[in-house]
Amino acid sequence: MAMEVSFRQLNGEAIILEVMPDMTGQELKEQIKERQHWDDELTRKTTRVDIVVGASRILKNDETAAGAGLSPESEATVILRQNTVTCSDKREFVRCVPELAFESSSFRAQLAQYLDSDDDEDGVVDYNFDHLDLESLFVVQITNGATAIVQNAFRCCTLLASVNIPNSVTEIGNDAFAKCSSLATVTIPDSVTEIGEAAFAGCSSLASVTIPDSVTEIGEAAFAGCNALTLVLPITRIRLGKEAFSGCQRILAKECECQTCEYMWFLNGWVCPKQRW
Repeated sequence: MAMEVSFRQLNGEAIILEVMPDMTGQELKEQIKERQHWDDELTRKTTRVDIVVGASRILKNDETAAGAGLSPESEATVILRQNTVTCSDKREFVRCVPELAFESSSFRAQLAQYLDSDDDEDGVVDYNFDHLDLESLFVVQITNGATAIVQNAFRCCTLLASVNIPNSVTEIGNDAFAKCSSLATVTIPDSVTEIGEAAFAGCSSLASVTIPDSVTEIGEAAFAGCNALTLVLPITRIRLGKEAFSGCQRILAKECECQTCEYMWFLNGWVCPKQRW
C-alpha cells in the first residue's frame, strides 16, 4: 500500500512522494530528480541525489523503502551534489570519485586494481566504464598547474560529461579523451597550442568546441567520429592533420585534401599553408 513520505531539501522545501514499500532507493532518486528544475541537461546528468534517513543513514540504491524504515513519520533529507572531480587522468579520477557513487566498494577496489595493472596491450587501458553502476556522470576539473594532458589520460572514460582545462595546459596529448562517448562539453583555454592525434576521437556526444587562437596544430583524426560536432575555428594558421574531422557529418562537407601536402583542409577560405603563406 502506498504511503505519502516527505523528503526535505536543504533549501527548506519538501517533496511529497507516493512511496510503495518495495520501491528501491534508485527509484526514489529518479522520482526526486524528475521533480527538480534543471537549468540545462548537463547539470541534470552530473547531479547526484543522496537520501539521508534519520540523522545520518544514507539510503542505498538497492535498498527498499520498507527495509530503510521509511514511513509518513520518517525524517528524510534530500541532498543534491554535482559530481565534480579534480584530477589529471582516469586513475586519479577513480580514486577521487566519492565512494557513494559506486554500488559496491569491492567493485571500486577491483577497478582501481585493474587500472594499476600493466596487463593491458601497449599500456593503454580500455576499461569499459559503462560497467559501473552509477546514477550520474561527472564534471572533471583538470588539476591546476598541469602543463599537459598526457596521452590516453582519459581514454574510454565514458563517465565524463564535461571537462574544464586550466590555462596552465599547453598541450592535449594523443588519445587524451578518445572514446569518451558521454563527453558533451570541453573548455579549451587560449594557453593550448597543440591538440594531439585522436585527442577527442569517438566523442560522439561532443556538440561544440571553440578552438582558441593559440592553437597552431590539430593532429590526425583529432575529432574523428564526433558526429554531433559543430566547430568554431580561429582565423589563424593551423596545421591540420589528415582526417582531423573524419566522420564528423556536420562539417565533413567543408573539407578537402590538399594536393600539395595531402593534409585535410577546409574549403571555404582554408588552403594549405604552402600556398597561402
